[in-house]
Amino acid sequence: MAYQDFKNRWLGRRIDYDHVYAYQCVDLILIYIKEEFGLATGVWGNAIDYWNRPSAPLLGKFNLVAGSNAQQGDIVVLNGLAGNPYGHIGICESVTATTVNILEQNGAGSGTGTGRDAIQVRGIPKSRVAGLLRPKPATPPPPPPPAARSTVFLPGNVQSWRLYRVGSYLRPNTSDQIATLAPAQFGGLTYKIEAWVGDYAVVIQTQMFGRGVIWVKGTEAQIR
Repeated sequence: MAYQDFKNRWLGRRIDYDHVYAYQCVDLILIYIKEEFGLATGVWGNAIDYWNRPSAPLLGKFNLVAGSNAQQGDIVVLNGLAGNPYGHIGICESVTATTVNILEQNGAGSGTGTGRDAIQVRGIPKSRVAGLLRPKPATPPPPPPPAARSTVFLPGNVQSWRLYRVGSYLRPNTSDQIATLAPAQFGGLTYKIEAWVGDYAVVIQTQMFGRGVIWVKGTEAQIR
């Protein structure tokens, strides 16, 4: 998530994302969670509702954080001033001891998206903060399954590597061995993986010895 990139794209502009009541503060949040978090549907409500009754899709991307100690990129939900039960909302730019600076739209409340209502950064007293929505840490993608990796590298610091006969490698022993590969002699050896045997061995095609099986689990073999 790149808050600064988002800010650079939208600062000074206006957005009517949901085409309801013109250029409101929540429109900025809707485009933020779409562009930066891939959440295009399932989020609704007035500004204060993002804290009081957030939707399940929203909570899939954000954690509710009580208090006013915002971090850059947090969605900041503010209590409305007198006569405004709907609240206000923005995105944290920075904080001071008493103020949270937010990227906001409709700061003046006219809904025009121009002048003071255009997307801008403004300081708000922390006393107005109802709560925060903090982006959940990104989950790293799982490693590809073994079958998705196409080659095996036998590093050059290994002097020898046993090659077993295809079809009799479930319980390898010396009688199953058909050859010995010599990675050190060639500065390492790379082979295309033709098939996996469980998660512990692979079938390869060698130039000198034909097809065979090598053990990889618990070894220095590198699957790429």
